[in-house]
Amino acid sequence: RRAVERLNTRALAGRIADAAATHVICTHFLPAELCLRLRQRGLVEARLATVVTDFDIHAMWVQAGLDGYCVAADEVAWRLRDRLG
Repeated sequence: RRAVERLNTRALAGRIADAAATHVICTHFLPAELCLRLRQRGLVEARLATVVTDFDIHAMWVQAGLDGYCVAADEVAWRLRDRLG
């Protein structure tokens, strides 16, 4: 999955890095993963947040290194806090 993702997101990764944004808000876990990798490589310095658009939290939404999350319901926030430890 990662190899296909890298191949298909090169142009997007370049545009994100070139934008030099101070904050990036992702509404899906895949761009959040991409931005985290870019930040780990020193190509992005932005603070990163994910908006959880589901009413349940699954492992793909939870990513170490994100600066924040936005959720639509208290129950989702509780479950997210539980998964984050």
